Amino acid sequence: MMMKPKWILLADDDPEDREMLEKAIYDVAPTAMVKTFPDGKKVIEFLAGRDSSDLPCTIVLDFNMPFLNGSQVLEEIKKYPVYADIPKLIWSTSSQDYFIQTSLNMGAKDYMIKPASQEGFTFLAKKIIGHCMSGK
Repeated sequence: MMMKPKWILLADDDPEDREMLEKAIYDVAPTAMVKTFPDGKKVIEFLAGRDSSDLPCTIVLDFNMPFLNGSQVLEEIKKYPVYADIPKLIWSTSSQDYFIQTSLNMGAKDYMIKPASQEGFTFLAKKIIGHCMSGK
């Protein structure tokens, strides 16, 4: 039986940020697969329809998104044990301690500040790929 390839779930309401990070991930890991979403509600709807054998290896969520923000998505998926072992990462333009602590308290493995340079996006992509490869 062939294993399904690992893939990364990326949600951000800013299309430019989404595209920049997705491009950086593909630059770092050309065989990676990234599925993108514009808001937290679409993430929940998408995950609800997935088979447990086809889940992302890492979930990356923007903290500030419409409908459901990153911490609300974390709170929702925390209810389902099938997602427990997937590393969940929050990224945001904010470095406010409140956002960081809220994210970590809701189960984020890491909180990352959105970069201002391509080198910064590459650094984050490497970090995300590392989480994907290591699982927990």
